Amino acid sequence: MHAPPIQASSSLPTAEPTADRYARLESGREGLSDEEAAGRLVQHGANQFGSNRVTAWSVLARQLRNPLLALLLVAALLSAFVGQYSDAVVIALIASASVGLGFVDEYRTERSVASLRQRISHTATVLRSGRVLRVPVAELVPGDVVMLGVGTVVPADVVLVEGHEIELDESVITGESLPVIKGATMLGAPTSTSTEADRSPEQAWMGTVVRRGEARAVVVATGAATMLGRIAQQLDVVPEASGFMIGLRRFSRFLASVGLALAGAVFVINLLLHRGVLEAATFSLAIAIGITPQLLPAIVTMSLATGSKRLADQNVLVKRLVSIEDLGNVDVLYTDKTGTLTEGKIGFDRCVATSETGSDDLLLLGLACGDGTHTSTIDEALWRSATPALQGAATTRSIVDHLPFDYERRRESVIMQLPAGPLLVCKGAPESVFACASSIPAQMAAALDAAFAAGARVIAVARKMVPAGAALRVEDEAGLEIV
Repeated sequence: MHAPPIQASSSLPTAEPTADRYARLESGREGLSDEEAAGRLVQHGANQFGSNRVTAWSVLARQLRNPLLALLLVAALLSAFVGQYSDAVVIALIASASVGLGFVDEYRTERSVASLRQRISHTATVLRSGRVLRVPVAELVPGDVVMLGVGTVVPADVVLVEGHEIELDESVITGESLPVIKGATMLGAPTSTSTEADRSPEQAWMGTVVRRGEARAVVVATGAATMLGRIAQQLDVVPEASGFMIGLRRFSRFLASVGLALAGAVFVINLLLHRGVLEAATFSLAIAIGITPQLLPAIVTMSLATGSKRLADQNVLVKRLVSIEDLGNVDVLYTDKTGTLTEGKIGFDRCVATSETGSDDLLLLGLACGDGTHTSTIDEALWRSATPALQGAATTRSIVDHLPFDYERRRESVIMQLPAGPLLVCKGAPESVFACASSIPAQMAAALDAAFAAGARVIAVARKMVPAGAALRVEDEAGLEIV
């Protein structure tokens, strides 16, 4: 069970009163009471999906679904039926060894994965009856008011109610490495071509990460009702048989067909030769047993287990032994999302400076132009790329005034106190910074076009000298020199 989905509507005013938003979401600015939260927890269930429990029977059942194993068990029964008890025991031991080896390897891996999951515990900052509490994420319920800040993993599907626009890393949902901007006032009518995430710019999804900004939000869906939970449910299905397993089944059917045909033919020939019926049947069954590859399941399992051990030496847990064979058959792997197989982080590539400005000087201006927290993805990338000397120089720069970044201007500025006088430095989106420049060097425009054509994300830096003692205003971001 889950709360009704919250959808943007064209009839909803852009600036809906905060109290009305809380009421519409069946909550209040002081949060839920402990009693109400406990009741909703019983109604909606825990804010989690999936299970960390591992049962030996489920792992053993996977091992018994081996088609070759079934063929071996039939051969063992036939051997016992015709009186070849030693052969029956040997075949049974080989089959048991194959099942046991696969069971031990997969069960140990399942237990390791479950242990890793159990060690991870998350809490969320929640308002309950006006009190700020840290509660386990599993105890969140629809209507809870949660506090989101930089670095917070969104604990459930929430609607942003108070606060300025924030940057969210939604790579866990969309695979995109660049953060998106969402906020409590970004309401509008959905379009027919929008994705579910695009249609709800005031919603934040479970598992996404706040990269910049702060906000209060109300939980609207928990557990399996969240977008992440629905994705997990779609993935939590019985996997289709791999090519390796399909091949084993075909081989098993082929062997069974050949064995039955050969046994039948031998039985008929013996009858034509006037042999006894029991003698003919015994000889036919012995032929069928003889063509059964008793050691094949054990050889296959041992080979896959060897591959599992080699992967384990590289810190890789293999949950299904048969997946190793499929992995070995991969020639080319295609992926359509940058954040899926890569780190999902922006990295600094290079500086393109004017002839009057060196690359180190330009990077120093970019490092110093900010609030000093390095919380944005751009500032993080710049800071990681700088040498310790440049980081020290940027840290020791005297910042007189700071005009923070906002999503309308798409730039930020600072005034640095230099020996030659105060220097205004502006950093932001190229089109925004270029609009504030007195002139745009031709080589900069060409370099920008080339970078955009290559798919790069570009940040422009500009500067100008300003009078001493002047307060930094938006109007001062004019007549800048592009560096």
